[in-house]
Amino acid sequence: LKDSSKIASATTAQHLDLLDESVDFLEDNGKEVVIGSSRSTRKGQGLGCNFASVKNLGADGYLFIGSGNFHPLGIYLFTKDPVLAIDPYSGDIREMSSYADRILRIRFARIVKAREVTKWGIIVSSKEGQYRLKLAKEIKKLLEDEGMEAFILLMDHVNPDVLLPYMELEGFVVTACPRIAIDDSQMYKKPVITPKELEIVLNKREWEKYQLDEILFEDRYYQ
Repeated sequence: LKDSSKIASATTAQHLDLLDESVDFLEDNGKEVVIGSSRSTRKGQGLGCNFASVKNLGADGYLFIGSGNFHPLGIYLFTKDPVLAIDPYSGDIREMSSYADRILRIRFARIVKAREVTKWGIIVSSKEGQYRLKLAKEIKKLLEDEGMEAFILLMDHVNPDVLLPYMELEGFVVTACPRIAIDDSQMYKKPVITPKELEIVLNKREWEKYQLDEILFEDRYYQ
């Protein structure tokens, strides 16, 4: 982030206490710091599958404090700016561009494979904050309008074992947290993609406009 003049700092709920410390450090090193928020998060907090707190901040670099790669990956894909991730547990520092490139290659392969699917399962999670039945119904209609078969599957915890009874289906769209498709991709025998990836499969979104799926506070579907 040495070439960035305006840095946005973000973290997860368990590390909010480190946010002020990171701001002080950056400002002491001559950086302008901005911290965003959203309706469903505290200032500087990234929540689950929501990246609203880092959007439209005018920053040219991002510092993420937390473990795991999903949140900083999402920040990178939404902003296309440098993202540095610091794990407060291990002390590891990760620059996200090379990791994002590797994930995008994997996702591209899944999307190519998904173009062969004609019989879909649409996964709806019963977990609070992830239940998007209205979206699943819209996806079902979209697939059927394309001449494909589509079935809505309601489940709590999503993993390869719970999908075993549905192996006659050729692929799955997960309307729950996109980490299921992204983080656990190698565990599934059939293509498991997000709603935004399905848009690419159906030629309704260009690959160059790839984004992670988000579950926004104002867009949650409880019908």
